[in-house]
Formats: sequence, C-alpha cells, structure tokens
Amino acid sequence: TPHLLPSSPHGLSPSHPILLPPSPDVSVPILANEKDIEPCISARKSTFFGHWNVRSCRQQWKKELIIKQLLKHQIQIAAICETSMYDSGVTKIGKYTLLHSGAPSATKIRSAHGVALCLGEQATKIWKDGGSIWEAVSERIITARLQCHPVSITLVSIYSPINPPPGQTTASDNADAFYIDLQRTINKTPRKDILIVMGDFNARVSKQQHLSGSSVVGIHAVDDLNENGQRLIDFCS
Repeated sequence: TPHLLPSSPHGLSPSHPILLPPSPDVSVPILANEKDIEPCISARKSTFFGHWNVRSCRQQWKKELIIKQLLKHQIQIAAICETSMYDSGVTKIGKYTLLHSGAPSATKIRSAHGVALCLGEQATKIWKDGGSIWEAVSERIITARLQCHPVSITLVSIYSPINPPPGQTTASDNADAFYIDLQRTINKTPRKDILIVMGDFNARVSKQQHLSGSSVVGIHAVDDLNENGQRLIDFCS
C-alpha cells in the first residue's frame, strides 16, 4: 500500500520520517565493505518529505522561491505539482535537483499541468549514485528511484485531474485514465522498495468512511466525499 502524505493548509507538508530499520529476525547478507557504508535510512536521523501545489513555476524566480522555502523547512524530498512547465527534464537550482514532467511544448494550446520531484543535496547524491533513475510518465505523473541502504525508495509525484463536474463524462474519463496510469506505474515498482506517493489528488474523503471502519481514511477527514475522493479510496483499498 503506498504511503500518502497529506498536504497542510500552509502548502508544504513535512511528514513524519519514513524509518524502517531491518527486522532483527531477518538475516541480511553483508557485502564487501558494506559495514563501512553509512545507511541513508536510519532510525538515528530524520528525513523530511513534503508536497506543494505551486500554481505555476515556469519563471526562474519562482523556482528559486520554492527552493528557499524547502531549505527553510528542511525538506529533503518534495513533490511539486501544477508546475505549468512543458516537456520533461532535469534542472539544477542551487543545491537542489528538479526532475520535471509536463505536456509536450508542441501542444501549448492546452495547459501543461506539470509535476516535479525536488531532491535536496543528500537525496541528489543518493539518486546519482544509484544511476539517476527517473521516468516522466505523463504531465501528471513522475517517478524517481533512490537506491538507498538498506532499502531503496521509489518516489511518485502526482497531480490528479480536478473533480469531474456532474454530467461531464469526458472529465470522468480523464480521471479514470489518470488512475489507470498511476496503477501501471506502481505495478512497475520493485516489490522490496519503500513506495511513497505524494501529490494533489483533488479529492475529498468523508469522516463517514472512517467511522464505518475504513482502514484507508483517517480521523481528520472532512465531511464531504466527492467523486475523486471515492476513486482515491478505491485505489488505496
């Protein structure tokens, strides 16, 4: 089950660190010189993740402002959505690396949408040492893999279509297609990886789902369930 990191009212959403030390009951083979390798996942230190819907960051000054805020909040890995950046690529901004994916620039007659993963200095080093693995799946989905020790991490940054208005079948079809692409992306994740999905699902899930015994919805849900919210619940179940 993917770890979903909810966004906060202030935009950024530092989460509790994902700390999964190996079980003492599991025998892990030690490779040559492995004892000298400092683990990038450890119970002795915290790594903060976040998500931010930035409402466009095509201009350089906006990118620099985002990096400034990530540094301020000590966010090492951030999912950025609604970037409005066309095409895909890798951009270096200060000590951070921005992996981005958007609609092709040849189709500027429509919105770029755009998603990105922003990696801090430590995360960038781990990403590069592991082969710089990433994929621009679509203008709404991007992934990257950090080959960490003792366990690797697959990151997925998403930006879901808006909640379909009543009676608009095209919008509903777009939302369904997004979840199909997301499921295919997750299915390609190595089984032993920690999988972290972050982003703006444009979804509302109701407290009633929690009260009815759902293991997906927590106690801080709102009182309204929309169509995208039901899709999200079905996806996580």
